[in-house]
Amino acid sequence: MHKRLLLIVPPLLFSLIFSQTGSISGTVKGLGHSSSTDGEQLISASVYLKGTMIGAITDTSGYYNISRIPVGKYTLSADYFGFKSQSKEIYISVGDVEDEGIASGLQKLLGISDEDNEPSAQVIKGNQLSGVNFLLSEDVFASDEVVVTGVAS
Repeated sequence: MHKRLLLIVPPLLFSLIFSQTGSISGTVKGLGHSSSTDGEQLISASVYLKGTMIGAITDTSGYYNISRIPVGKYTLSADYFGFKSQSKEIYISVGDVEDEGIASGLQKLLGISDEDNEPSAQVIKGNQLSGVNFLLSEDVFASDEVVVTGVAS
């Protein structure tokens, strides 16, 4: 009986850890000349994980949702034309932050704990991250003054 458990339990734990993915959601707003201090929703802003093909575009409310993110440390960036880009460090964990001890124990048991992936204090961490909001400020290109020159041909 114990031999059967030893054959069954490790593959189940292994599949449990590697099948874990997380998600991130929030809003992207922009501060401009005519916007309030809360900012205006930026429609079709790009929100993505740098160095990956994972990302989303904001909807008409400035809301984004990125799901199926593998466990690991990432840089989440938000871009919109005419506004300065902004980035935040995030860490998608195996489970919720409350379950961190269990998740860490499972990773160590299976030998997949990597110290380089450990989050620092400034990193937003968890498995289901919500309210990861961006407030972008206008860039130089959004200036009120435009100088146009032409050449006669």
